[in-house]
Amino acid sequence: MQRLSQPAADSCQEAIRRAVLRHPTLAAAGQQLPIAGAGVAQARAGLLPQLNLAGRAQRQEDGSPTATTDTRTAGVNASQSLVDVPAWLGLRSSLARARAARYTFIEAYQSFVHQVLGAYLQVLESRDAAALSRANFDLAAAHQRASEQRQQAGELTRTDVDQAQARAAAAEAEWLTAASASEAAALILTELTGDPPADELPVPVLPVLTAPPPELPSTPAVQAALAARQAAGAQAAAVQAQSLPVVALNGSVTRTWAGPAGDPAVRNDERLASLNLSLPIFRGGDLRAQRQQAGAARELAQAELERQRLLAARDVSTQWLQLTAARQSLELYQAAVVAARAAAEGVDSEFAAGTATTLQVLDAQDRLFANQLALVRGRYAVLRLQAQLLLATGQLTLEALDDHR
Repeated sequence: MQRLSQPAADSCQEAIRRAVLRHPTLAAAGQQLPIAGAGVAQARAGLLPQLNLAGRAQRQEDGSPTATTDTRTAGVNASQSLVDVPAWLGLRSSLARARAARYTFIEAYQSFVHQVLGAYLQVLESRDAAALSRANFDLAAAHQRASEQRQQAGELTRTDVDQAQARAAAAEAEWLTAASASEAAALILTELTGDPPADELPVPVLPVLTAPPPELPSTPAVQAALAARQAAGAQAAAVQAQSLPVVALNGSVTRTWAGPAGDPAVRNDERLASLNLSLPIFRGGDLRAQRQQAGAARELAQAELERQRLLAARDVSTQWLQLTAARQSLELYQAAVVAARAAAEGVDSEFAAGTATTLQVLDAQDRLFANQLALVRGRYAVLRLQAQLLLATGQLTLEALDDHR
């Protein structure tokens, strides 16, 4: 039952929009973006000036009340890195990880669009199949009634009527099964969008690729793997750079109040600026272990990048071959439907003239129905393969569907 406060999704684009806004799949994938952004902010903060406010209160007693001294100190400390190669490389690594997270989200988004589009096409296909099955049942039922009337008139035998009844019962079972499949498909789309689909849905118009991409597709998965490889490379370089000197400028402004307890304190101001250089000499083997770990992570990221490139090239080639075959099959299905319809009409005319048997009529109707059903399946198979090819090339977006309505 549809909710009155929310109209049903009446197009593929509307179904995708509703699913994107409400479904937790994308919400979970989107949580990686602020996490990656926070990592960039942390890495960048290490290169910015650092300010600290310091204070201390101290009382020193030397055994007698008159020898008690109160000291209070307040100051501001500042530091700024001048030469810190590991920190700069760490920032590059964080930026690359942020890009990887963004492309990973794009990949999840396009995969989810593909999922919703597939559910939408399944609703359309199941509805068309159910309508075709209902028409086939109506035709079989009409033939059964005609056979019964002609049997009463002595023109047909009881065997002819039994054959017509059996074929009508089978057609009814096919129709009920198709109607159930249509309801199940609508429930799946409803779960994704939050609302049931409208009674009338248009067939989406997908961007048509007339030739396979001439170059390796730069899919979101490949871009994410490339960014991850860059992040791992920058991290490995940052570990290597930890043996380089780090130069920092430090400064502080301090005010101290000190004097005997109960007496006015003497104020003393101090300003200090220094240029510090730090060069690691020995770290107990920690740096060597970090280098090995970072190098292994870099090699792993490189292997994953090559794997994603191979997968992208294979997917595009496979989907293109399947789409080409599906388009050719669709043309054959169309020709088969035309021939089967002509044959069924011819057998019907012969049956009316008494030169064709009931079994011949039923067989001709079955062949026509089977070819019509194959044509319906073939049309949506082409649309699915078009969507899969768009996904394989990284072009399956809501904007692309909107541009081709």
